[in-house]
Amino acid sequence: MKTDRLTIVLVIAVTLGLALSGATLGLTYGHANPNDLLTHLGETGATLAVVTVLGGLVRAAFMERDKSTAKGGGTARLYRSLLADFKSVYDLVESCRLLVEAHQSAKTYGEQARALVGGVVTLHNIKRALDPEFRGLACIPDVGTTIRPTNVSISVCTRGCLPDARRG
Repeated sequence: MKTDRLTIVLVIAVTLGLALSGATLGLTYGHANPNDLLTHLGETGATLAVVTVLGGLVRAAFMERDKSTAKGGGTARLYRSLLADFKSVYDLVESCRLLVEAHQSAKTYGEQARALVGGVVTLHNIKRALDPEFRGLACIPDVGTTIRPTNVSISVCTRGCLPDARRG
């Protein structure tokens, strides 16, 4: 609504400037000694019209830049968030691997296997967020080749210690 009002004001200002310039041109055309006041009034009207048009063009360019920045900012935030989630899963898998190798006990293995379940859920959330069917993210390259090995390694680590609810 603000844009519509501003557009109307710009159109009115340009029209008035051109009308003022045209009226003074009509009044002074063909006279040997045109009135200086009318001449300056015409110049002012023409200047008003030109400045208004240039101001409108600059404003439109800034609005387009702001729109493109807003669109790109949301996508960049999404990518940063997904990357942070992916890094947290990677760190979780590495810490679990180190602890299981260091302690080599059933208790540690069970604790770390339970911790890896959260990582699997996070990977599924990442995969859902990067689904090509999701509107607006169709241009993302296939990241399934990166997520799948991590998901498989977590599944291998947890197989046997956690009951598989999907079998039954």
